[in-house]
Amino acid sequence: MGGDNLPLPFTFRRIIMSKFYHLNILDKSPSMRSVKKETIDGYNKQIQAMKKSAEDHPEQEHIASLVLFDSWISFDTWIKPASEAKLLTMDTYKLGSGTALHDGIGTAVMSLKNEIVIDLKDPNTKVFVTIFTDGEENSSKEFTAKDCLDIIKKLGKTEQWTFAFMGCSENTLEQAKEIGISISNTVIYREGTKGTQEAFTRLASARSCLSDSVSNGTYATQSLNVFSNDEEEK
Repeated sequence: MGGDNLPLPFTFRRIIMSKFYHLNILDKSPSMRSVKKETIDGYNKQIQAMKKSAEDHPEQEHIASLVLFDSWISFDTWIKPASEAKLLTMDTYKLGSGTALHDGIGTAVMSLKNEIVIDLKDPNTKVFVTIFTDGEENSSKEFTAKDCLDIIKKLGKTEQWTFAFMGCSENTLEQAKEIGISISNTVIYREGTKGTQEAFTRLASARSCLSDSVSNGTYATQSLNVFSNDEEEK
């Protein structure tokens, strides 16, 4: 028999299943009133991005959580498959008073960490935490900037948690640095309708890129600069 007729060997690719948690921490202080609709639409765009990533990467389970903060912290969506995550509406996104930014971050992150302890034992589990605010801390009671810094630094070292910060204050970079989020994972967006829309579009794009990086094995690099594939300048 001639060697030309031998079947070619099969190449098998091992598919590794992974969980991808999306923790969205969103400002609902009074100053968001002028961009309330854009914020609702922008958050809903994040849900669509999660669903698209789940479709593109069937080996990934995308799980959504949304924590809102003003002077108080509220859990709008908590550990739901992206396909079941509810959209924000004008009725459910109700603005309050004050900006308990540090309480929002500390409460949300620690609550999720404590609830997914078993999943976090698997190094393939990833968590993407996004913080979106248009103002500055003024009413936290439980967590300080130092508390948030310690939490973020500790979790960041696991290479499972990625944190991104988006703000339109002139002190946004300082706000992010104060709690341990790098400049490369921080976006300063323009105040107002267009700036808010652009910021959420960038965030959705970064979310998709991070999901792709888990699939193609470049997560460790991408997580250090989640906005590296943006065409816009900061």
